[in-house]
Amino acid sequence: KVEARQQQTIDTSQRVATFTQEIYSWGAWANFRYEFLESFTLAGGARYNWERKDFEVDSFSISQVPPPPGEINLPRFARSRNQRTWDAVTGFGEIRYDFTEDIATYIKYSRGFQAGHCNPSRAQAAKDPGRGFADPEQIDAFEWGLEFSGWASRVNGNTNFFFYNYENYQVFRL
Repeated sequence: KVEARQQQTIDTSQRVATFTQEIYSWGAWANFRYEFLESFTLAGGARYNWERKDFEVDSFSISQVPPPPGEINLPRFARSRNQRTWDAVTGFGEIRYDFTEDIATYIKYSRGFQAGHCNPSRAQAAKDPGRGFADPEQIDAFEWGLEFSGWASRVNGNTNFFFYNYENYQVFRL
């Protein structure tokens, strides 16, 4: 169990909001590495991710627009308590070729996951997808790399090229 708390106040001339968030998460991971030929190695792994966020938002606002004659500009208070749970299976696969003991190359694919989050600026809409909370973010990552070492492993280096394909890219905005 991992628990995190955040509290932040948003203060403008018309609105003040405070939010508290608790995060509970866990994961289970398994991987393997198998040298199927003298110079080739196959590796892979899988992970199950689970995360729950308890989110509480209190907002207080008052309209800056003058009310019609005879009416009073009353402040508005909104409270929202929400709980969302996300889970996913992610993993990777890699094939590696060793040219020599000091030079190797590999190609790797991995699938990543980040749980969604609640939107503190829309306390009243917290149960509406796309307004009150963000869907989980997922990424497909493709990687090609070259690793080398020299002078009895006193000098090591690598070069990597990545391609990332995001789905539901998240931005946390207040």
